[in-house]
Amino acid sequence: MFNNYITLKLKKYLASLLTMTKLKGLFKIFKKKSLQTANHVNEEERVIDESQRKSIRTVKRCLPQHEVTELTPSISIKKESKRQQSRLTNKKKLQLHSHDTLSNKPKKLKQGLDGNAKKSPKEMAEMFTEFAISKEIKGLKDIYEQEFNGELKIVFGNFIACNGEKNVKKNRNKEIPCLDSSRVRLIINDGSDSDYIHANYLPTSIAGDRMILTQAPMSYTQQTSNNGQSLNLTTATDFYRMLEQEESEYVIMLCKFGEDKDTLCYQYIPTNGTINIGQYKITLLKRETMQTDNNIVLSTIQYCRGENKLREFTHIQYMNWPKEGFPQPWELTPITVYSKVKDSQKPIVIHCTSGVRKTCTIAGIFMALDEFENGTLPNSFSPIIKHLRTYRFMAVRTPIEFLYMHLQLIHYFLHKQLIDSTQKLLSFFDDYDPAHRKQALKEKETKCISAYGLKSASTPQTNSNQQT
Repeated sequence: MFNNYITLKLKKYLASLLTMTKLKGLFKIFKKKSLQTANHVNEEERVIDESQRKSIRTVKRCLPQHEVTELTPSISIKKESKRQQSRLTNKKKLQLHSHDTLSNKPKKLKQGLDGNAKKSPKEMAEMFTEFAISKEIKGLKDIYEQEFNGELKIVFGNFIACNGEKNVKKNRNKEIPCLDSSRVRLIINDGSDSDYIHANYLPTSIAGDRMILTQAPMSYTQQTSNNGQSLNLTTATDFYRMLEQEESEYVIMLCKFGEDKDTLCYQYIPTNGTINIGQYKITLLKRETMQTDNNIVLSTIQYCRGENKLREFTHIQYMNWPKEGFPQPWELTPITVYSKVKDSQKPIVIHCTSGVRKTCTIAGIFMALDEFENGTLPNSFSPIIKHLRTYRFMAVRTPIEFLYMHLQLIHYFLHKQLIDSTQKLLSFFDDYDPAHRKQALKEKETKCISAYGLKSASTPQTNSNQQT
């Protein structure tokens, strides 16, 4: 009896053990099958994902650059966390807002203008100087005449906005239009229903909006639509709209204030106290002559529009630029100004009267110094002027500007002891003087220097004998 009970229990135990073994075997088989299925699914997803990426690469090669940026996030966004997705969405909104309001703001240069590997300061200084000396003054003038002089070599791009009915009176010179592709579009509304100012962005390797090149603020008259009466207006309002919009910290002025035939610049900052221009209240906080260079007057200006935020900028006025010709190239005032403004993260605003001659000369020197600090300075100013003319119509108008820019940089290299003062270099400097005097005499006889090489021109409100 007892033996039968033991036998029965043993059979049940063995049956239970067999069942457990079978279940374990089945579980292993199921687990193996599941892993195989999962691997197969992952492989399918990988193949699909790779095919999608290949498609995107193909489409990217075919689409314009501004359409490509929207492609990649749509595939990878499902792998991001909610926080990361939110960041992407906000970034996309900012990009869309930027495109809607400042769509023609250029991007910074990814590589230097010469396209070569970066070089040391001494290498760049020596190569630049050797090229200039090898060409001599006459050779550099010939390069300018061949590459840049003449109407056909500067006329390109669209000029729709500057010729608009409401905008044409805001142009200081009818022969100097404003390129649509790089113009600053004003987004701060002042009730005028116009986004136009005669100003262009200039990108460098530092930033896409490194500089803004513009004409001097001016007075103009406009007929009212109701009774035909004339209103006395000023583009200084647009100038401050631009400063507020761009949050600029520095304004560099290369002419003098006044409304006479030689200067033609509206008094857009106070000589003391406070002035009002349109919706803007502008206050002079401080004025002083720069201790290291008495050619420069620094003014700290505070301004605000209505009840909006108080803002400040430093106004830098180059006081002693000659009426005809250029400063002596060994006077390193442009370099001094560059040292003052180079660390700004906001657009540096530069203007003379017309915004194409002195303005673009200084902008070209600043750009060369940006490239020098980046290790990508080209051997001459030719690629820099080509770049300038892509963004600012008629930039660098005469051969002497081209020469002055070269000599200014070479004197800077001497000052930094990056090159030696050789007999060849001294002879090169001596040859510049008669060329400069000849050009100064030619300018004195030219009706409008800013339109040098083109037909003589005048401002809309007066016949100017001199615009710089």
